[in-house]
Amino acid sequence: EIFSEKQIRGLLAELYFMKKELASKVGICNAVYSWGGPNFHKKDFEIQDQWFEVKSSFNKNLIIKISSLSQLDSEVPGVLVIVDLEKTTTLNVHGVNILYLINEIMDQIEDLTVRELFVSKLSNRNFSYDEKLREYCFEIKELSYFRVDDSFPRLTSKNVAAGIVNCKYELDRLSLEKYKIE
Repeated sequence: EIFSEKQIRGLLAELYFMKKELASKVGICNAVYSWGGPNFHKKDFEIQDQWFEVKSSFNKNLIIKISSLSQLDSEVPGVLVIVDLEKTTTLNVHGVNILYLINEIMDQIEDLTVRELFVSKLSNRNFSYDEKLREYCFEIKELSYFRVDDSFPRLTSKNVAAGIVNCKYELDRLSLEKYKIE
């Protein structure tokens, strides 16, 4: 079954962050190993003492949706990464589609074991190759980084009632500006 556009945007944001940002700092193999989201880890990426939660934002949406209590919950400060996407045509030279991005990542991975791990993680996200996915093309407008620490506006297991085991909430993007990392 083909991904919804929302699912495509979410996966595209994670993969774009992995390839363009994380891989340039820690290498593509470590970036793939650190990708925990598909394995149902609490954070999208965890490496050494750092964690990153990646969210896609469509057309600079001012509402950032947090889909579980654990996504921003940590004793260790982390980073919320917002990838701003804008839908575009397949003819836009700045456009990216999910299949192109996956192929670029696969081309960077020389280690067969890591390639298999990457494919396995895509499968865990219920991703399957479909030519129709080429039609969903997006331009990456901006990546924004926000330091998530004790002062960041978030729900955690410490500040919600013990009986609440999970929740979804939304953040006002404008209120996050003071946490922005350049």
